[in-house]
Amino acid sequence: MNIARKTIVSWKARRVLAKLEIVKPPVDAEAVARTLGFNVVYATLEGSDMANILGFSDPADNTIYVTGCSSFPERQMTIAAELGKALLHPKWWRSEKAYRLRTTRGALYPQEFEAEWFALNLLVPHRWIDELQRYAAMHELETVFATDCRHIAGALARRLPR
Repeated sequence: MNIARKTIVSWKARRVLAKLEIVKPPVDAEAVARTLGFNVVYATLEGSDMANILGFSDPADNTIYVTGCSSFPERQMTIAAELGKALLHPKWWRSEKAYRLRTTRGALYPQEFEAEWFALNLLVPHRWIDELQRYAAMHELETVFATDCRHIAGALARRLPR
């Protein structure tokens, strides 16, 4: 993803925060999704071939399904990334042939990278982290943002976490 596209995607995340009047952390991805008209359902998928699926969404009824997430930050990122897919690429999101599930393998397609970047900028905006990092240690930032150090480091470095 080039710098121009990263800027546009982060701007869209900022617009969502501004629209919902969210001005400080933590950002509740589930509340954001529900406010924007999405349902969030926590589900369990059966079978060994489903173990790496973190979540997916159904455009037919605007439902985001959170499945294989083991931690709260992972659930938050899954909800925000699925929201990003729907908001940034609605045609792709609605396409049964093109759309991809969110898995533990990470983003593979440009739309997925952009959705992940949207999620990071929605939940851990760089300007908030940059402002607070001077006053708080990493473990304190994890608490304030309700996320993990990978996401905070990614926001500070302006890159997706590994």
